[in-house]
Amino acid sequence: MPDDLVLRNKDVIITLIENQTNHFIDSHPEVSIDIRVKSISGPSNLMDTLQSTSLAAPEALPDIVLLRRSDMEVAALKGLLIPFDGVTDLLSANDWLPSIKQLAIIQGSIFGLPVVADALVYFVEKDEIHQQNTFLVSKPLLGYLNDPSAAILMGLYLSAGGKLLDQDGRATLENLPLALALKEIEKGRRSGAFPPWIMDVKSQGDVFRYYQADRGQRMLAWYGDIPASARDVLAVEAIPGIDGRSASLADGWFWTMAQPKPENRQITVELIETLTNEIFLAEVARASGLIPVRLSPSVVEDARLNQIAEITGDGQPIPDGLFLVTISPTMQEAVQNLFVNPALTVEEIARNAEEKIQAP
Repeated sequence: MPDDLVLRNKDVIITLIENQTNHFIDSHPEVSIDIRVKSISGPSNLMDTLQSTSLAAPEALPDIVLLRRSDMEVAALKGLLIPFDGVTDLLSANDWLPSIKQLAIIQGSIFGLPVVADALVYFVEKDEIHQQNTFLVSKPLLGYLNDPSAAILMGLYLSAGGKLLDQDGRATLENLPLALALKEIEKGRRSGAFPPWIMDVKSQGDVFRYYQADRGQRMLAWYGDIPASARDVLAVEAIPGIDGRSASLADGWFWTMAQPKPENRQITVELIETLTNEIFLAEVARASGLIPVRLSPSVVEDARLNQIAEITGDGQPIPDGLFLVTISPTMQEAVQNLFVNPALTVEEIARNAEEKIQAP
């Protein structure tokens, strides 16, 4: 399991997982389960361990690995994971969040079963008057606009119907949807929602630090980056996109299968099905401060959890890393141009970005 998830509330999360696996062992006494937490960075990190073990001693690979979506994609494309296609229909249940179900699929195959989610959302203090157009309010709107992954612009672009893949399977940016997305940020720049100093925000963590320093009362931030104590005084909404669509992005963590030997495949799938029980997943979401991936009765009955789950479910699935590596730098440059090249029109910036991606 990755430490970036477990360390959010280590003792509680480990206890939840141990209790759930013990329920499984009660009905499968022949099974023994060893739970390990691995760092996602540094020497012998989780991904490096998977890679090296698959080459040197594949029989020693773990049966189940908990991975964030970006790592799941890399591992799947490297052939380190076993797809769930044909071995379980669990994902066909109708209570999964739609955006997270989409993230479980990589190149047409199901490589993960969802555990918890995160989302890029709009936070506003509860006593602030709600505005129809978030980007036209003159008060600062805190966000990581100068983000190398260009998450805010990406969400707006996807909400405008923008495609990241052309008919020949190549990365693309479409001029019109990109211009529409850039116009939303330009509205914020002109109104004062995005003052010039917003480009000094250097990380996702900076967004909340600026909020604590009273630089603004509104944020575009990842739900999991905002402490629960702060969320108590904030209202959460979807980031308004184009034509009423959501520009929030959805991300998540997933149970995956790594052991290539087929002998234990069925028992592995049964264990993962136990570890995706809707009540258990809701408890993990609460313990981690993240978002439930299933609209179970316990989630629906909790107004705040139900609200953030529905916002996430209606959001835009975070794009594949292959697209982000190719497209995000050009999107980041487009946002920068809004602030440093006022002589360029939005249409010119969008056209230049499109041409840059299309250039051989």
